[in-house]
Amino acid sequence: MENRSRSAWLGALLVLSTTACASGVSSRDPFAGGTSSGGRNRPAVRVALEVVCNQCLITFTAGADRRSARPVQDDQVWSYRFVRYPIGQEMIELRATTADGRSLDRVRIFVNGDVVASDENEGGAERMMLCASTLIPTPEDTDGAEVGRSCGPL
Repeated sequence: MENRSRSAWLGALLVLSTTACASGVSSRDPFAGGTSSGGRNRPAVRVALEVVCNQCLITFTAGADRRSARPVQDDQVWSYRFVRYPIGQEMIELRATTADGRSLDRVRIFVNGDVVASDENEGGAERMMLCASTLIPTPEDTDGAEVGRSCGPL
């Protein structure tokens, strides 16, 4: 009888130690899937893009992704929202171009609800291309919006 209770006790101990080890490993393993804490190491960055134009071509990049859109309505406010989980810093760039005679009012990039970059046609200057860019996650030492931050070639 004593041998039987010792076997049961060792069996229970083995089950408990296996369960404890398995749950400890899966929470630290970045390849463990949905139960992994790997996603918590990369904060979510909510990005919103906004363009006000009259039949313009919109192109934007987010990290390695590149997309374009062509709103067909006059004086339309075009917007697009997405979430990124950058490993390091990523460049977000937004461009809008228009043909002669079409209006191009502004482009803006929002990060986590705040305007971080914008470019707009002001006064009599009617530029045919507007561009704004920023890094995500935004550097801590940035104060307010960066207006008309220059963009490189696409």
